[in-house]
Amino acid sequence: MSLIVVSNKYKHIFSSSTLGKALDGDSDLLIAVGTTNPTKIAGIERAFKTFFPSEKVELIPCKVQTSIGAQPIGLDSIFIGAMQRAIYAKNSIRNCDFSVGVEAGIFMLGESWIDVQVAVIIDSRSRVGIGMSSGFPIPRKFVEEILRGGIELDVVVDKYFGTRDIGSHGGVIKLLTRDVVKREDLVYQAVINALIPWINEKLYFGSEK
Repeated sequence: MSLIVVSNKYKHIFSSSTLGKALDGDSDLLIAVGTTNPTKIAGIERAFKTFFPSEKVELIPCKVQTSIGAQPIGLDSIFIGAMQRAIYAKNSIRNCDFSVGVEAGIFMLGESWIDVQVAVIIDSRSRVGIGMSSGFPIPRKFVEEILRGGIELDVVVDKYFGTRDIGSHGGVIKLLTRDVVKREDLVYQAVINALIPWINEKLYFGSEK
């Protein structure tokens, strides 16, 4: 069972009695996002503004607790987490044009453990797009601690590097690439890829824009 909570910053938008009431706004493109993580939100917003530069884009963050736990392991679990985030964001903000779920997790490829971001986008017609970011290897010592202690990667990384809440401040990739790549960039990649069907609607959905 997933818990949906609209961020306090946006509670004024909704009726006090019903989460899914119509929004009082003139936004051209309303995006429900299944996260309150600022790094994820920045990557999602950047992707939509890239493909919809003439639209006014408004993102409404929702806090979503998925059924897969804090640290998804395996591509199936990562995808399920992203899908749940997108679905529950859509259900909580009834009049959104798109809902977006982004989930990060690790999976084994050959002898390496890879970290990847998966994005799921659902539009107002319940059409679905799925995208992934580029992946990067996670040190085996980090993975061993995750598997042994049942804790999430960000906790392990914070402990090792002496950081605090690295997942919301550039991500593990920021540290490993020495600030060349940030988590926002990976989220951007995943969402851009998930948006491809709407940029090619006839090809993917059998209809013109």
